[in-house]
Amino acid sequence: MSDSNEVEWFNEPVEIAHEFEFDLNCLVVMNHHFSLDGITRAEDEEMVNWQEALAQQGSEVASSVLHRERGVSDALRRAANQLALVGIVTRLQHWVGRLAEKQGLKPEKNRRPDASSTQSSE
Repeated sequence: MSDSNEVEWFNEPVEIAHEFEFDLNCLVVMNHHFSLDGITRAEDEEMVNWQEALAQQGSEVASSVLHRERGVSDALRRAANQLALVGIVTRLQHWVGRLAEKQGLKPEKNRRPDASSTQSSE
């Protein structure tokens, strides 16, 4: 058995992920991964079911139905990608807000111009 000081990895610095990275990985990346896996699994099941049901039909009918099913799955994948992007932006907004609070900054409220002030300038 060797001395633990001789093992090289004990002397290596350990990089600890920032809370934002951890948050992003847990809430966005993993959710996206699970969504895509679920879509692929459902697509595979539907393809098998349709292939069995269309075994006696002509190849044009089967090809058309299978193409439609692939289109539905592709649309679901696009939606999952867009939701992941929304999740990234939401998490970034959350962390920017936390940083602003730590710095003692207060964001200005979004103010809409009054209708009376825009009419008086005309």
